[in-house]
Amino acid sequence: MQKVKIVSLSEKFFDEHDLYNIDDEIMPNETNGHNRPYVIIIKLKYKGNKQDFAIPFRNNIAGHHDKATYFALPPRKETRKYHRHGLHFIKMLPIDKKYFLKYNYPTNNASASLTIAYIQKNFKQLVQRAQDYIDSFSKGYRPPLCVDIDKIYNAINGIQGE
Repeated sequence: MQKVKIVSLSEKFFDEHDLYNIDDEIMPNETNGHNRPYVIIIKLKYKGNKQDFAIPFRNNIAGHHDKATYFALPPRKETRKYHRHGLHFIKMLPIDKKYFLKYNYPTNNASASLTIAYIQKNFKQLVQRAQDYIDSFSKGYRPPLCVDIDKIYNAINGIQGE
């Protein structure tokens, strides 16, 4: 069983590749004075290559979002009515491991422990759902407010104007 890896991303990742200017839908790396947590999925297939992806945790995914765009997690106290807590595929980013930072996920509280256990138990399903989203994106599927994975992939891999 693969261990769940929760990290934050170095601000250097966003700055070196000018990502905030490349795509307006990239979520701010910092929220409430802390770096945003991401689950890392090692090596999804994308553009004929194996690529690492970072999928952000979201407390309040609107209930109208297509279920194919997120992986639902047990709700948290911060999750509003008619919203979902989950890993939001539309905001996931291709990433290089050198930009991972340690994230101290609060394993001393029941909600966080439940979330980690749920991800661990369902990790294969999470990977498959993320791969399905990537495959759909590669075929032209662009849900509203999604990160342009092509632009980010090209930027971090030094590919010009594809």
